[in-house]
Amino acid sequence: MSEQSQLVLQGVVGRDDAGPKGAPRGRLQALSLSLGPASVALLGLPEDGTLAFVDLVSGRRAPDQGVVAVSGQSPFFSDSCRRKIGVLGIEPRLPVVGSVRELLRLACGGFSAAGDSLADGLLTTFGLASWASRRVRSLSRAEQRALEFMLAVSVPEPALVVLTEPFQEVAGVSEADVVQAIERLSARCPVIVVTASPRDARRLPRALVLHRGAIVRETTGDHAQLAGRALAQMVVWLARGARRMTAALAADRAVDGAVLEVSSGEVDAGLVRVNGKDVEALSLAIAKAAAVEDVVVTGLSEMAPQMFDVQAASEWELRSRFMAMSMMRPTQGFPFGAAPFGGVPFGAAPVGNAAPGFVVAPRPAQPSPAPASTPAPAAPPASPAPPSSPPAGEPVATPSADAPRPEGEQPGGPS
Repeated sequence: MSEQSQLVLQGVVGRDDAGPKGAPRGRLQALSLSLGPASVALLGLPEDGTLAFVDLVSGRRAPDQGVVAVSGQSPFFSDSCRRKIGVLGIEPRLPVVGSVRELLRLACGGFSAAGDSLADGLLTTFGLASWASRRVRSLSRAEQRALEFMLAVSVPEPALVVLTEPFQEVAGVSEADVVQAIERLSARCPVIVVTASPRDARRLPRALVLHRGAIVRETTGDHAQLAGRALAQMVVWLARGARRMTAALAADRAVDGAVLEVSSGEVDAGLVRVNGKDVEALSLAIAKAAAVEDVVVTGLSEMAPQMFDVQAASEWELRSRFMAMSMMRPTQGFPFGAAPFGGVPFGAAPVGNAAPGFVVAPRPAQPSPAPASTPAPAAPPASPAPPSSPPAGEPVATPSADAPRPEGEQPGGPS
Protein backbone atom coordinates (compact mmCIF):
# COMPACT_ATOMS: atom_id res chain seq x y z
CA MET A 1 0.00 0.00 0.00
CA SER A 2 1.14 3.48 -0.71
CA GLU A 3 1.35 6.33 1.69
CA GLN A 4 -2.01 7.60 0.40
CA SER A 5 -3.74 4.56 1.92
CA GLN A 6 -2.80 5.45 5.47
CA LEU A 7 -4.59 7.19 8.29
CA VAL A 8 -2.69 10.29 9.40
CA LEU A 9 -3.48 12.53 12.38
CA GLN A 10 -1.23 15.49 13.15
CA GLY A 11 -1.74 17.53 16.31
CA VAL A 12 -5.46 16.84 16.34
CA VAL A 13 -7.60 18.58 18.94
CA GLY A 14 -11.27 17.61 18.87
CA ARG A 15 -14.31 16.62 20.83
CA ASP A 16 -17.49 14.58 20.59
CA ASP A 17 -21.11 15.50 21.28
CA ALA A 18 -22.10 12.40 23.25
CA GLY A 19 -22.81 14.24 26.49
CA PRO A 20 -26.10 15.75 27.65
CA LYS A 21 -27.50 18.31 25.19
CA GLY A 22 -24.57 17.80 22.83
CA ALA A 23 -21.92 18.55 25.43
CA PRO A 24 -18.56 16.81 24.93
CA ARG A 25 -18.02 13.57 26.80
CA GLY A 26 -14.38 13.23 25.77
CA ARG A 27 -11.68 15.17 23.95
CA LEU A 28 -8.48 14.59 22.00
CA GLN A 29 -5.47 16.66 23.01
CA ALA A 30 -2.89 17.21 20.23
CA LEU A 31 -3.09 13.59 19.05
CA SER A 32 -0.66 12.48 16.34
CA LEU A 33 -0.86 9.05 14.73
CA SER A 34 0.03 7.33 11.46
CA LEU A 35 -1.30 3.90 10.51
CA GLY A 36 -0.92 1.70 7.47
CA PRO A 37 -2.67 -1.55 6.58
CA ALA A 38 -2.89 -3.39 9.93
CA SER A 39 -5.31 -4.23 12.71
CA VAL A 40 -4.98 -2.10 15.85
CA ALA A 41 -6.97 -1.88 19.06
CA LEU A 42 -7.60 1.57 20.54
CA LEU A 43 -8.24 0.93 24.23
CA GLY A 44 -9.89 3.63 26.31
CA LEU A 45 -13.09 5.03 27.74
CA PRO A 46 -15.39 7.59 26.09
CA GLU A 47 -14.09 10.13 28.63
CA ASP A 48 -10.58 9.52 27.24
CA GLY A 49 -11.72 10.55 23.75
CA THR A 50 -12.55 7.29 21.97
CA LEU A 51 -15.89 8.56 20.68
CA ALA A 52 -14.26 11.80 19.58
CA PHE A 53 -11.67 9.75 17.69
CA VAL A 54 -14.38 7.83 15.82
CA ASP A 55 -16.24 11.04 14.92
CA LEU A 56 -13.10 12.72 13.58
CA VAL A 57 -11.65 9.87 11.49
CA SER A 58 -15.07 8.97 10.05
CA GLY A 59 -15.70 12.53 8.89
CA ARG A 60 -18.69 13.17 11.11
CA ARG A 61 -16.95 16.12 12.76
CA ALA A 62 -14.10 18.40 11.79
CA PRO A 63 -11.15 18.76 14.15
CA ASP A 64 -10.89 21.97 16.15
CA GLN A 65 -7.18 21.96 15.39
CA GLY A 66 -4.78 19.77 13.44
CA VAL A 67 -5.06 17.56 10.36
CA VAL A 68 -7.01 14.34 9.79
CA ALA A 69 -6.31 12.62 6.47
CA VAL A 70 -7.51 9.30 5.06
CA SER A 71 -5.92 8.34 1.76
CA GLY A 72 -4.55 11.87 1.59
CA GLN A 73 -7.99 13.50 1.84
CA SER A 74 -10.01 15.06 4.61
CA PRO A 75 -12.94 12.78 5.54
CA PHE A 76 -14.99 15.77 6.68
CA PHE A 77 -14.74 17.72 3.40
CA SER A 78 -14.54 14.87 0.87
CA ASP A 79 -17.59 12.75 0.01
CA SER A 80 -15.51 10.29 -1.99
CA CYS A 81 -13.25 9.79 1.02
CA ARG A 82 -16.17 9.09 3.36
CA ARG A 83 -17.53 6.45 0.97
CA LYS A 84 -14.31 4.48 1.44
CA ILE A 85 -14.57 4.43 5.25
CA GLY A 86 -16.44 1.64 7.01
CA VAL A 87 -17.75 2.69 10.42
CA LEU A 88 -19.47 0.85 13.25
CA GLY A 89 -20.42 3.41 15.88
CA ILE A 90 -21.43 2.99 19.47
CA GLU A 91 -24.99 3.87 18.44
CA PRO A 92 -26.49 2.72 15.10
CA ARG A 93 -27.07 5.50 12.56
CA LEU A 94 -29.01 3.59 9.92
CA PRO A 95 -32.24 5.05 8.49
CA VAL A 96 -35.10 3.29 10.25
CA VAL A 97 -37.29 2.83 7.17
CA GLY A 98 -38.43 -0.10 5.05
CA SER A 99 -37.28 -3.69 5.38
CA VAL A 100 -33.82 -5.02 5.99
CA ARG A 101 -33.46 -6.09 2.33
CA GLU A 102 -34.47 -2.63 1.09
CA LEU A 103 -32.05 -0.94 3.47
CA LEU A 104 -29.12 -3.14 2.44
CA ARG A 105 -30.06 -2.86 -1.25
CA LEU A 106 -29.97 0.93 -1.00
CA ALA A 107 -26.66 0.88 0.88
CA CYS A 108 -25.00 -1.68 -1.41
CA GLY A 109 -25.87 -0.31 -4.82
CA GLY A 110 -29.18 1.43 -4.96
CA PHE A 111 -32.39 0.03 -6.43
CA SER A 112 -30.80 -2.22 -9.05
CA ALA A 113 -30.23 -5.89 -9.74
CA ALA A 114 -26.69 -5.57 -8.48
CA GLY A 115 -27.93 -4.05 -5.23
CA ASP A 116 -30.39 -6.91 -4.74
CA SER A 117 -27.72 -9.57 -5.20
CA LEU A 118 -25.27 -7.80 -2.91
CA ALA A 119 -27.87 -7.40 -0.17
CA ASP A 120 -28.94 -11.04 -0.31
CA GLY A 121 -25.35 -12.22 -0.45
CA LEU A 122 -24.41 -10.08 2.55
CA LEU A 123 -27.18 -11.56 4.69
CA THR A 124 -26.31 -15.08 3.58
CA THR A 125 -22.62 -14.63 4.35
CA PHE A 126 -23.34 -13.84 8.00
CA GLY A 127 -26.18 -16.38 8.31
CA LEU A 128 -28.90 -13.75 8.66
CA ALA A 129 -31.02 -14.49 5.58
CA SER A 130 -34.11 -14.75 7.77
CA TRP A 131 -33.83 -11.01 8.53
CA ALA A 132 -34.48 -9.98 4.91
CA SER A 133 -38.20 -9.32 5.26
CA ARG A 134 -38.10 -7.83 8.75
CA ARG A 135 -38.90 -4.18 9.23
CA VAL A 136 -35.97 -2.08 10.36
CA ARG A 137 -38.14 -0.51 13.06
CA SER A 138 -38.62 -3.93 14.64
CA LEU A 139 -34.89 -4.54 15.10
CA SER A 140 -33.26 -4.12 18.49
CA ARG A 141 -30.21 -1.96 19.05
CA ALA A 142 -27.90 -4.98 18.87
CA GLU A 143 -29.53 -6.14 15.62
CA GLN A 144 -29.16 -2.70 14.05
CA ARG A 145 -25.51 -2.72 15.08
CA ALA A 146 -25.18 -6.07 13.31
CA LEU A 147 -26.46 -4.52 10.06
CA GLU A 148 -24.09 -1.58 10.47
CA PHE A 149 -21.20 -4.00 11.08
CA MET A 150 -21.98 -5.91 7.89
CA LEU A 151 -22.00 -2.68 5.89
CA ALA A 152 -18.78 -1.45 7.53
CA VAL A 153 -16.80 -4.56 6.59
CA SER A 154 -18.29 -4.72 3.06
CA VAL A 155 -17.04 -1.42 1.64
CA PRO A 156 -15.89 -2.21 -1.94
CA GLU A 157 -12.55 -0.33 -1.84
CA PRO A 158 -11.91 0.44 1.83
CA ALA A 159 -9.38 3.05 2.86
CA LEU A 160 -10.19 2.78 6.59
CA VAL A 161 -12.43 0.63 8.81
CA VAL A 162 -13.31 1.74 12.35
CA LEU A 163 -15.25 -0.70 14.53
CA THR A 164 -16.54 0.38 17.95
CA GLU A 165 -17.01 -2.59 20.32
CA PRO A 166 -17.48 -5.17 17.52
CA PHE A 167 -17.38 -8.07 20.02
CA GLN A 168 -20.23 -6.70 22.13
CA GLU A 169 -23.90 -6.08 21.36
CA VAL A 170 -23.73 -7.27 17.76
CA ALA A 171 -26.61 -9.71 17.53
CA GLY A 172 -26.41 -12.69 15.18
CA VAL A 173 -22.72 -12.19 14.28
CA SER A 174 -20.31 -14.62 15.89
CA GLU A 175 -16.92 -13.63 17.28
CA ALA A 176 -15.27 -15.87 14.69
CA ASP A 177 -16.94 -13.87 11.88
CA VAL A 178 -15.75 -10.62 13.45
CA VAL A 179 -12.16 -11.88 13.73
CA GLN A 180 -12.22 -13.21 10.18
CA ALA A 181 -13.48 -9.88 8.81
CA ILE A 182 -10.78 -7.95 10.68
CA GLU A 183 -8.01 -10.21 9.41
CA ARG A 184 -9.30 -9.98 5.83
CA LEU A 185 -9.52 -6.19 5.83
CA SER A 186 -6.25 -5.54 7.69
CA ALA A 187 -4.30 -6.65 4.61
CA ARG A 188 -5.87 -3.83 2.58
CA CYS A 189 -6.30 -0.87 4.94
CA PRO A 190 -6.01 0.20 8.60
CA VAL A 191 -8.60 -1.53 10.79
CA ILE A 192 -9.10 0.12 14.19
CA VAL A 193 -11.09 -1.64 16.91
CA VAL A 194 -12.20 0.93 19.49
CA THR A 195 -12.98 -0.75 22.79
CA ALA A 196 -13.08 -0.28 26.54
CA SER A 197 -12.44 -3.99 27.19
CA PRO A 198 -8.83 -5.11 27.78
CA ARG A 199 -9.90 -8.67 26.93
CA ASP A 200 -11.12 -7.60 23.49
CA ALA A 201 -8.02 -5.46 22.94
CA ARG A 202 -5.84 -8.54 23.48
CA ARG A 203 -7.45 -10.22 20.48
CA LEU A 204 -5.48 -7.94 18.17
CA PRO A 205 -1.70 -8.01 17.64
CA ARG A 206 -1.25 -4.34 18.60
CA ALA A 207 -2.98 -2.16 21.17
CA LEU A 208 -2.78 1.61 21.73
CA VAL A 209 -3.89 2.93 25.12
CA LEU A 210 -5.76 6.24 24.89
CA HIS A 211 -5.76 8.11 28.20
CA ARG A 212 -6.92 11.70 28.75
CA GLY A 213 -7.02 12.38 25.03
CA ALA A 214 -3.50 11.16 24.27
CA ILE A 215 -1.91 7.83 23.39
CA VAL A 216 0.33 7.07 26.34
CA ARG A 217 1.32 3.44 25.80
CA GLU A 218 1.53 0.69 23.17
CA THR A 219 1.62 -3.08 23.67
CA THR A 220 2.08 -5.93 21.21
CA GLY A 221 2.07 -9.70 21.16
CA ASP A 222 0.57 -11.22 24.30
CA HIS A 223 0.08 -7.71 25.80
CA ALA A 224 1.70 -8.72 29.08
CA GLN A 225 2.33 -5.05 29.93
CA LEU A 226 -1.20 -3.88 29.19
CA ALA A 227 -1.81 -3.27 32.90
CA GLY A 228 1.72 -1.98 33.44
CA ARG A 229 3.09 -5.15 34.95
CA ALA A 230 4.00 -8.65 33.83
CA LEU A 231 1.44 -10.50 35.97
CA ALA A 232 -0.38 -13.69 35.07
CA GLN A 233 -3.93 -13.99 36.33
CA MET A 234 -6.21 -17.02 36.16
CA VAL A 235 -9.73 -17.83 37.32
CA VAL A 236 -10.81 -21.25 38.57
CA TRP A 237 -14.51 -22.13 38.81
CA LEU A 238 -15.33 -24.87 41.32
CA ALA A 239 -18.54 -26.77 42.03
CA ARG A 240 -17.13 -28.08 45.32
CA GLY A 241 -14.22 -27.27 47.63
CA ALA A 242 -13.53 -23.62 46.79
CA ARG A 243 -12.11 -22.85 50.26
CA ARG A 244 -9.81 -25.89 50.27
CA MET A 245 -8.63 -24.99 46.77
CA THR A 246 -7.81 -21.45 47.87
CA ALA A 247 -5.80 -22.66 50.86
CA ALA A 248 -3.85 -25.18 48.75
CA LEU A 249 -3.01 -22.59 46.09
CA ALA A 250 -1.92 -19.98 48.66
CA ALA A 251 0.68 -22.46 49.98
CA ASP A 252 2.22 -23.04 46.53
CA ARG A 253 5.44 -21.14 45.75
CA ALA A 254 4.40 -20.44 42.16
CA VAL A 255 1.33 -18.53 43.37
CA ASP A 256 1.70 -14.93 44.52
CA GLY A 257 -1.90 -14.67 45.68
CA ALA A 258 -5.15 -16.62 45.69
CA VAL A 259 -8.44 -14.85 46.40
CA LEU A 260 -11.75 -16.61 47.00
CA GLU A 261 -14.33 -14.36 45.40
CA VAL A 262 -17.55 -16.40 45.64
CA SER A 263 -18.44 -19.13 48.08
CA SER A 264 -21.95 -20.42 48.76
CA GLY A 265 -23.77 -23.52 50.01
CA GLU A 266 -22.58 -26.56 51.87
CA VAL A 267 -20.64 -27.85 48.87
CA ASP A 268 -18.57 -24.64 48.97
CA ALA A 269 -18.96 -23.68 45.30
CA GLY A 270 -17.33 -20.54 43.96
CA LEU A 271 -14.43 -19.13 41.99
CA VAL A 272 -10.81 -18.42 42.90
CA ARG A 273 -8.65 -15.73 41.33
CA VAL A 274 -4.98 -16.72 41.20
CA ASN A 275 -2.04 -14.39 40.55
CA GLY A 276 1.52 -15.27 39.64
CA LYS A 277 4.39 -14.55 37.27
CA ASP A 278 3.83 -17.30 34.70
CA VAL A 279 0.65 -18.79 33.25
CA GLU A 280 2.16 -22.26 32.84
CA ALA A 281 3.34 -22.34 36.47
CA LEU A 282 -0.10 -21.25 37.64
CA SER A 283 -1.77 -23.95 35.55
CA LEU A 284 0.53 -26.59 37.04
CA ALA A 285 -0.18 -25.35 40.59
CA ILE A 286 -3.93 -25.49 39.96
CA ALA A 287 -3.66 -29.03 38.56
CA LYS A 288 -1.65 -30.23 41.59
CA ALA A 289 -4.07 -28.65 44.06
CA ALA A 290 -7.07 -30.17 42.26
CA ALA A 291 -5.46 -33.64 42.36
CA VAL A 292 -4.68 -33.48 46.07
CA GLU A 293 -7.80 -31.80 47.44
CA ASP A 294 -11.37 -33.05 47.23
CA VAL A 295 -12.57 -30.42 44.75
CA VAL A 296 -14.52 -30.32 41.49
CA VAL A 297 -13.15 -27.88 38.89
CA THR A 298 -15.72 -26.83 36.29
CA GLY A 299 -13.78 -24.13 34.48
CA LEU A 300 -10.34 -22.58 34.07
CA SER A 301 -9.48 -19.40 32.21
CA GLU A 302 -6.74 -16.82 31.94
CA MET A 303 -8.05 -13.48 33.16
CA ALA A 304 -7.41 -10.28 31.28
CA PRO A 305 -6.58 -7.14 33.29
CA GLN A 306 -9.43 -4.88 34.27
CA MET A 307 -9.88 -1.42 32.82
CA PHE A 308 -9.04 0.27 36.12
CA ASP A 309 -5.69 -1.58 36.07
CA VAL A 310 -4.98 -0.18 32.60
CA GLN A 311 -5.98 3.32 33.69
CA ALA A 312 -3.78 3.14 36.78
CA ALA A 313 -0.80 2.09 34.66
CA SER A 314 -1.53 4.87 32.17
CA GLU A 315 -1.75 7.47 34.94
CA TRP A 316 1.57 6.24 36.33
CA GLU A 317 3.11 6.54 32.87
CA LEU A 318 1.91 10.14 32.54
CA ARG A 319 3.22 11.08 35.98
CA SER A 320 6.58 9.44 35.26
CA ARG A 321 6.92 11.39 32.02
CA PHE A 322 6.00 14.64 33.76
CA MET A 323 8.57 14.02 36.50
CA ALA A 324 11.24 13.14 33.94
CA MET A 325 10.55 16.32 31.99
CA SER A 326 10.59 18.45 35.15
CA MET A 327 13.99 16.99 36.08
CA MET A 328 15.51 17.80 32.69
CA ARG A 329 16.49 21.36 33.51
CA PRO A 330 20.03 22.70 33.12
CA THR A 331 21.87 23.60 36.33
CA GLN A 332 25.03 25.56 37.05
CA GLY A 333 28.35 24.16 38.12
CA PHE A 334 28.73 21.54 35.37
CA PRO A 335 30.58 21.65 32.06
CA PHE A 336 28.75 23.35 29.23
CA GLY A 337 26.17 24.73 31.65
CA ALA A 338 24.23 21.49 32.26
CA ALA A 339 24.29 18.64 34.73
CA PRO A 340 24.54 15.00 33.68
CA PHE A 341 21.63 12.54 33.77
CA GLY A 342 18.90 14.93 32.68
CA GLY A 343 20.17 18.05 34.42
CA VAL A 344 20.10 16.62 37.95
CA PRO A 345 23.19 16.69 40.17
CA PHE A 346 24.26 13.35 41.59
CA GLY A 347 21.89 12.43 44.41
CA ALA A 348 20.11 15.79 44.48
CA ALA A 349 17.04 17.45 43.06
CA PRO A 350 17.16 20.28 40.53
CA VAL A 351 18.35 23.54 42.00
CA GLY A 352 15.43 25.85 42.64
CA ASN A 353 12.89 23.03 42.36
CA ALA A 354 13.67 20.62 45.16
CA ALA A 355 11.66 17.43 45.28
CA PRO A 356 10.12 16.25 48.57
CA GLY A 357 12.65 14.39 50.66
CA PHE A 358 15.66 16.00 49.00
CA VAL A 359 17.85 18.77 50.41
CA VAL A 360 19.70 20.99 48.03
CA ALA A 361 22.86 22.29 49.68
CA PRO A 362 23.80 25.85 48.75
CA ARG A 363 26.93 26.20 46.66
CA PRO A 364 29.89 27.95 48.32
CA ALA A 365 30.37 31.54 47.26
CA GLN A 366 33.27 32.05 44.90
CA PRO A 367 35.00 35.39 44.22
CA SER A 368 34.22 36.62 40.78
CA PRO A 369 37.22 38.01 38.82
CA ALA A 370 37.05 41.56 37.57
CA PRO A 371 36.07 41.90 33.92
CA ALA A 372 39.02 42.30 31.56
CA SER A 373 37.54 45.42 30.04
CA THR A 374 37.46 47.31 33.37
CA PRO A 375 40.61 49.52 33.73
CA ALA A 376 42.64 49.18 36.90
CA PRO A 377 42.18 52.08 39.31
CA ALA A 378 44.90 54.76 39.11
CA ALA A 379 47.36 55.08 42.03
CA PRO A 380 46.70 58.04 44.36
CA PRO A 381 48.95 61.08 43.73
CA ALA A 382 52.02 61.25 45.93
CA SER A 383 52.04 63.95 48.61
CA PRO A 384 54.66 66.69 48.02
CA ALA A 385 57.88 66.28 49.98
CA PRO A 386 58.61 68.93 52.61
CA PRO A 387 60.98 71.63 51.34
CA SER A 388 64.58 71.06 52.28
CA SER A 389 66.72 73.77 53.80
CA PRO A 390 68.29 75.97 51.14
CA PRO A 391 72.00 75.85 50.77
CA ALA A 392 73.98 78.41 52.65
CA GLY A 393 74.27 81.70 50.92
CA GLU A 394 71.03 81.44 48.93
CA PRO A 395 68.21 83.87 49.67
CA VAL A 396 65.02 82.47 51.11
CA ALA A 397 61.81 83.54 49.29
CA THR A 398 59.16 84.87 51.63
CA PRO A 399 55.57 84.66 50.40
CA SER A 400 53.78 87.90 50.15
CA ALA A 401 50.45 88.64 51.75
CA ASP A 402 48.69 88.56 48.33
CA ALA A 403 50.06 85.15 47.30
CA PRO A 404 47.55 82.24 47.49
CA ARG A 405 47.83 80.13 50.59
CA PRO A 406 47.13 76.44 50.95
CA GLU A 407 43.63 75.48 52.06
CA GLY A 408 43.17 75.76 55.80
CA GLU A 409 46.17 78.00 56.38
CA GLN A 410 45.49 81.29 58.13
CA PRO A 411 47.27 84.57 57.37
CA GLY A 412 50.26 85.15 59.55
CA GLY A 413 51.68 81.65 59.27
CA PRO A 414 50.57 78.22 60.25
CA SER A 415 48.63 77.92 63.43
